[in-house]
Amino acid sequence: MKKTHNRSVYAIVASMVCIAGIMSLASSAQASLTYDNTLSFIAGSGNSSGGWTTSTDNYGLGLALSLRAQYNNTPLATSLHPSDLTPNDGAGTFTFETGTSTRAVWDFWFDVNPGQASTTGDLFFMLSITSSLGGSPVLIPINYISDNAFNGGEFQNAEDIGFSFIGFDPSQVATYDFNLTAMDTSGGILNSVDMTVHNGTAAVPEPSTYVSGALLLLPFGLSTLRMVRKSRKA
Repeated sequence: MKKTHNRSVYAIVASMVCIAGIMSLASSAQASLTYDNTLSFIAGSGNSSGGWTTSTDNYGLGLALSLRAQYNNTPLATSLHPSDLTPNDGAGTFTFETGTSTRAVWDFWFDVNPGQASTTGDLFFMLSITSSLGGSPVLIPINYISDNAFNGGEFQNAEDIGFSFIGFDPSQVATYDFNLTAMDTSGGILNSVDMTVHNGTAAVPEPSTYVSGALLLLPFGLSTLRMVRKSRKA
């Protein structure tokens, strides 16, 4: 289902997240980071609940942001019979086989537990995805996704990098870097968490490459993606 939103709001948020992507390196010291965590899943069915990388803010809000990647139930992924549905190194890096041109063998997951922070219009939760193959980061304002699953204020969902609104080619060997950032309306960063996913085996660009790329985008602003939704896969 296609969902439309105010483009001017997206442009403002997109510009904010460019700055946030650079500042998140400095803000990481202000959060508690843990790996390979187990969270109760509230999205889909038949999924595991482990492998989460979680960052909890140190401002007393209890705002927790989590990311992970998991094998999905595509025929190719099922044929691989993975013994570990969330294969990771215990430090936020996941490795999977390549998929088809339109579907990866894995999904990326996010979970936002706001704690005492409000999610009713005064916070933005932006997920950025950067590929080692180059190109601009894909930006997803996750609190606008229509089929998020909720448990009170906490929300959770999963997506595939090969779907049209994301636009990557999962058949190509590549490394994807994910950043989930929580910001207030003034652009202040409240929390941020990262993970890396190897789609096959790929060289990882130097961090300076990402920083310089984000700086190039700042003068222009980014147009955010179309929120074309997929049907949930169990």
